[in-house]
Amino acid sequence: MVLEFPIMADYIYVTSGDLVVFASHGHHYNRENPPVFLPEGAILLNGHTHVAMDEDCGSYRYMNPGSPSIPKNGTAPSYIIIEDGKAELKKF
Repeated sequence: MVLEFPIMADYIYVTSGDLVVFASHGHHYNRENPPVFLPEGAILLNGHTHVAMDEDCGSYRYMNPGSPSIPKNGTAPSYIIIEDGKAELKKF
């Protein structure tokens, strides 16, 4: 093996300033099934549904970027920018 660590995880932690983002595709961890190890105030970010969302879920914020090319459920084409400790859902 070339790498000494696994790279096939179902999720990744990303930080921007003090902001912690738990990003996954959404088929295992999602708004209905958040990870038990999600830090207070973190963002649970996933796609999977192509439905744009930005929702306060109490101890965490749920975000889904939707899709810039194949949005579903009547949502506008969209994406998410994470920069300088802030996350923003942008719609075209």
